[in-house]
Amino acid sequence: VSVHSAGALNLYGLTFTSNQATKNGGAINLKGATINIGDAQNYTGDNLFNLNTAVNYGGAIFVETSSTNNSLFNAYKLTLTGNSAKNGGGLYLASGSKDDSTYTTIPTATIKTLIVSENTATNNGGALYAYANSVVVIDSLQATKNSSENYGGFSYISSKANVEIKSATS
Repeated sequence: VSVHSAGALNLYGLTFTSNQATKNGGAINLKGATINIGDAQNYTGDNLFNLNTAVNYGGAIFVETSSTNNSLFNAYKLTLTGNSAKNGGGLYLASGSKDDSTYTTIPTATIKTLIVSENTATNNGGALYAYANSVVVIDSLQATKNSSENYGGFSYISSKANVEIKSATS
């Protein structure tokens, strides 16, 4: 699934398994758009991303802003298992520019419940990679057996990124 340029998508009760991307976002690639996965009113069940791969960023999910649009990623209950990428085996968030000063747009992820296990990165951030002005809020986190070859078996947070985890178990 690819959503770009101020587009919006609502998804409920999903299972994405064994999808591949030659660049970013094995299952979902979001750039300058909004995606809602489940919510308290319509669907509170699990949404599973399993065994997805991307060559570069976001084995399961890639979220990036455009030069003019913020990206909003909202999930009620999200499970990421066995996904892989170079950076952010499960989930990758960043502004659309490697130069923080170029874009003023902000990629934001709000996740009610996040379960991450056995995601891998060949570089950084086994389950989560937050970069360049990203804002991530996770109410409840359960993380087990995520790994990276360099930094952050669970997460890699850099360059003005802000991650808040309100409750966690591992």
